[in-house]
Amino acid sequence: MLRSRFQGKICTWCRYLYECQLSGRTKYSQNIVEASAGFRLFKNKEIWIDAGVIGSPYTNESAISKDHLMYTRSLAPEYVPYYLSGIKFSIPINKKINLYAYLINGWQQIQDVNKGKAIGTQVEYRPTNLNLINWNVYIGDERSQVSPQNRMRYFTDVYWIYNPDGKFSITSCAYVGNQKQTFTSTIMDNYWWQANFICRYKLSLDWSISGRIEYFSDPNNIQIVSLSPNVEKGTSLYSGGICVNYKVREKAILRFEGRYFNSKKKYLFLMRVLHLNTCCG
Repeated sequence: MLRSRFQGKICTWCRYLYECQLSGRTKYSQNIVEASAGFRLFKNKEIWIDAGVIGSPYTNESAISKDHLMYTRSLAPEYVPYYLSGIKFSIPINKKINLYAYLINGWQQIQDVNKGKAIGTQVEYRPTNLNLINWNVYIGDERSQVSPQNRMRYFTDVYWIYNPDGKFSITSCAYVGNQKQTFTSTIMDNYWWQANFICRYKLSLDWSISGRIEYFSDPNNIQIVSLSPNVEKGTSLYSGGICVNYKVREKAILRFEGRYFNSKKKYLFLMRVLHLNTCCG
């Protein structure tokens, strides 16, 4: 990254890992998760404007596993944008507070699918060196040819990260969303929400153990859509997991994770087993 009056960033990903995130994208953009360029407005102030495909600020987990306390991601980041397309404004207030504003095409949209733009805001607060509190908002019109019934979407999330590099680390995230839809001239409100809690304890310089509990509720299937039309509507899902981490070297981690899902819905019955995941990266 260039740091003067100008900066640029480009990140790619493996398509087979994120097939569900690529709908609506051209073949030339399907391997890009970030590609942006920006400039600093003033020589003596860190106020930046960036434009392009921008990394998503929503939730406390990105697409990079090694940066997280667990191997797999929580349910929370799987149902928010991986990326945004538009303009980002970065405004530092002081050493503890940073503000960001976004003017974007929509909820993970490379190309705009309607006439309206969406907006987002982000407040980053660091009360101490060990704590980060982040609050995000999204507001946008989600109607399109694929979903003509959609209208405004409102979404907000809050997350907390404590001591990410220390002996004992914690992170937690909660969010709620509202999708307005119109059917026969009636506007309906559809809500979904989730909450999670993750912690890690370092047993030694190389070994650590992590745990996670989470809950996801989507009673109107706005985010979690069933593949079968015959199942009961709505999603209410609990999950828990334990992960053992071994630091092979500075940039290599071997991880073993067991994850459990529990739901009363029939279409999730097959997920009610213990899964073992391993990772080296």
